[in-house]
Amino acid sequence: MVSTMASPDVVTLQSHQQHSYITQRNGPAPTTHSYITQRMSSATALGSPTFTPAYAHPMHHPEHMQRQKQDDPAELQKQQLAKQQAQQELQRQQQQELMRQQKLEQQRELERQQEQRKQEELTRARMKERQRESLRRMEAALEQQQRKMQEQRIQDIKVQEEKRQREREE
Repeated sequence: MVSTMASPDVVTLQSHQQHSYITQRNGPAPTTHSYITQRMSSATALGSPTFTPAYAHPMHHPEHMQRQKQDDPAELQKQQLAKQQAQQELQRQQQQELMRQQKLEQQRELERQQEQRKQEELTRARMKERQRESLRRMEAALEQQQRKMQEQRIQDIKVQEEKRQREREE
């Protein structure tokens, strides 16, 4: 009678050939680290933004872990504290920016006032200089007028003396 059962060696050979064929066709078994790395690198190469491996247990899935963290009161408190600290930091930065803007505005206003004072002082100095120049001209004109008047008096006196001299001679 011919045995229909294959010998253990034949079964092992067939099993090995089948595994080799599957490995050649599909790559190594999905549970190996190299397979996951290969899938991640090929997913990245294809432009896929992320690669989510098939997790062995749903409890290990990141979404479940996140939900579990969110449900934990200590984690909630930690998240709220982190959110509050972030909000306080943002408010602090906004307050600093506001103060910086105000300081900058005050500095600009101070510079503007200083420039205005400087212009006013220049204007006053120019007016004083014009007044001095005008006063010098008036003084010069007055001196010239006084000289002319004095010369006229001297001329008048000379004329009168000549007139008297002629009258005496006559």
